[in-house]
Amino acid sequence: MDSLFAIPDNFLVQVSVIAFLLFIVIISAVTGIHKGIQWLSKINIIIVFILAAVIMLFGAGAFIIDTFISSFGFYINNFVTLHTYRGDNDWLGFWMLFFFAWFIGFAPMMTMLIARISRGRTIREIIMQLL
Repeated sequence: MDSLFAIPDNFLVQVSVIAFLLFIVIISAVTGIHKGIQWLSKINIIIVFILAAVIMLFGAGAFIIDTFISSFGFYINNFVTLHTYRGDNDWLGFWMLFFFAWFIGFAPMMTMLIARISRGRTIREIIMQLL
């Protein structure tokens, strides 16, 4: 807030921010999970759209759109290169291959677990079937 609005970073400002956030949490807790969280979510979405519109209209909207389109094009053109880059073969190569193997080995087991739990089976039944 000091950089954007020239509000000094002192104890009073910090306590005010914490009090404001605590006030929002208390309102959400008192109004209930369905009404309170839904209300906060709607306000959050409205604020996001207003902020995006202000940035696009009064900020560097053309630069943002141009950069997004050119970056997305670069990403699509270099998709395979970017996702298989291994600059440091000692550490990064091991790390990437370890996680590829981990996810390939772990994904079918997690899929079976989620599918079987969603049918009403318990975790104990699934473990007994795997053994």
